[in-house]
Amino acid sequence: MKPKLGEIIQDPAVGSGGFLIAADQFIHSENTEQAYAKTPPKYQGVEIEKNTRRICLMNTFLNGLDAKVIYGDALTDDANGLQPADLILANPPFGSKAGIWAHRTPSMLVI
Repeated sequence: MKPKLGEIIQDPAVGSGGFLIAADQFIHSENTEQAYAKTPPKYQGVEIEKNTRRICLMNTFLNGLDAKVIYGDALTDDANGLQPADLILANPPFGSKAGIWAHRTPSMLVI
């Protein structure tokens, strides 16, 4: 995967934002500051753990990313606010203490 300027880059299990920050560092390394400023990428993520989302927001802010990080479950309607992505980077959510039952929504209960 080679993220590019102007792309919408998404991580549906964003955690602390490491993939988004790595993508941004790659884009910076491949482009001039002028090109980056003219057509910056946009970053989106979804995180089910409230405190982890806060860490992600701080991390992306400190690294200068234009990031929208939703608190919720990417497998439900919570992710409806995301724009269609050009590139999706994801790692399975290994560390979730809450799991699927902590953030249950009515759409998840339909069989």
